[in-house]
Amino acid sequence: PGVSVPQSPLSDNPQIDLGPLSTDLLFMVRTLQSMLRPDGHTMRKALDTESGMIGLLSIIWLKPGISQNELASVVALKKSAVTKLITKMEDRGLVLRSKDSADKRINNLTLTDAGEQMIHQSRIIAQQLNERLFQGVSGSDQETFFQVFWHIFSRLATEGAQISLEDRQPD
Repeated sequence: PGVSVPQSPLSDNPQIDLGPLSTDLLFMVRTLQSMLRPDGHTMRKALDTESGMIGLLSIIWLKPGISQNELASVVALKKSAVTKLITKMEDRGLVLRSKDSADKRINNLTLTDAGEQMIHQSRIIAQQLNERLFQGVSGSDQETFFQVFWHIFSRLATEGAQISLEDRQPD
């Protein structure tokens, strides 16, 4: 069943029936990603950061002491891309890299005070964005949205979704 989308940004036509595309997850996710790109750019500019850094800092914030390898697997980036971003963040004084006491080959990551401050600022911006995006959407619909999202995410992670790390770039 198609969903009629008023004032669609996908067409000059004030109303376009997306037909089967309205329930095509890949199409809708890609379109949403494209529509959110300016918000990501605005956030990165406000925080004086580059693509990928906020996501990495957020995971380190949630799991202090995470290894670089584990971080790379969580965000589905090549280890080399994560290393490059971590080095930049370390140079900016946002993260500390320390050798694991049990295995000196492993680098564990924690946030500095400056990194904590950046996360605090990013969470404020993200909350404002979420409030804008979910304006007019009931709390129960938001809860359902995230339940379905996490169901799909968890299933793909469990199935070992085939993500080509060679092709994946920071968002």
